[in-house]
Amino acid sequence: MLLAVTMVVLASLACGIGGGGTTAPTEEGEPTPAGQATEAPVATGGEEGMPAISPDALSGLNSYRFRLVWQWQTDAGEAQEMRMEGEETRDPSAQHYIIQTADGTMEWIRIGDTQWTNFGSGWMQSQQEPEETFGDLLGTDNFSDITSSSQSQFVGGETVNGLRTQHYRLELSPAEIAAIAQGEVTDVHSEVWIADESGLPAFVVRYQMGWTGNVPTAEGQTGTVEWTYDIYDVNAPITITAPENAGGLPEDIPAYTGPTSDFFSMEGLISFSTTDDVATVADFYRQELAAQGWTLSSDEDLSGTIMQSWEKAGRQLQVMINTQDGTTSVMLSITTP
Repeated sequence: MLLAVTMVVLASLACGIGGGGTTAPTEEGEPTPAGQATEAPVATGGEEGMPAISPDALSGLNSYRFRLVWQWQTDAGEAQEMRMEGEETRDPSAQHYIIQTADGTMEWIRIGDTQWTNFGSGWMQSQQEPEETFGDLLGTDNFSDITSSSQSQFVGGETVNGLRTQHYRLELSPAEIAAIAQGEVTDVHSEVWIADESGLPAFVVRYQMGWTGNVPTAEGQTGTVEWTYDIYDVNAPITITAPENAGGLPEDIPAYTGPTSDFFSMEGLISFSTTDDVATVADFYRQELAAQGWTLSSDEDLSGTIMQSWEKAGRQLQVMINTQDGTTSVMLSITTP
């Protein structure tokens, strides 16, 4: 539910509505409370209106981190927080996202065409088609429409998250927030800080929004909602690595040496596809598993589907190989006592 509502918020922000309240690192690495950014000289041209933000503004960076914090408290006294954090690098192409709620943590890591996902019960690894998505922060385009769809008041030049910015207060009506809040709201407030650094594109460094009224994550309840989005560590030396104990093949189960695609693995299960025929794949495992000390206990051909059963030191390995429309599918399941 939280994830679904968050995606609605992100989509709405991309169309011109936004923001919340937390802390973020400054240039010196110390937290700066939201709304208390370090003062800097007034940004040039700010009084003439917000600078235009390109839909692909973040694609002009080499790396960055972001934080999205959603906090709410109902009139009944329930207080909760959802936090989403992430980082992205251009070279190598890699992304890392974490979502934390009261119900647990979800995490995604993608490096090149390999993706790891963890919904709280262990890592799953899969192969994905390479995508040119750097800077498209979950499809938000860094709120490019915000500068043209909202009236604003220039507040001043400030340093936020180590970057010189222009600070604007947006004049949003309750009607504009209703789609996000999924109900009636009052006391709407919204502010934006836009990068004003030489050599960097104009992008949203911080965005805040809040209201009193309907709480979309607490059905039928009212209260206060605060939402904050931050971009920081811009062009910092960020390294994204594969998670430890992320599945993959055990050392004594050889990786297939022929052409493969659609690789997927999780604890106890591995699958992939290949253009090689069933017989070729079956012969590979007969030879290579035996060389790794596995003992073949059964080997059957069931109408074109080959089923092999192997044993080693109390472990059981099932290999299933079949073909459809010219593609051979392979699945290995491992049982450990």
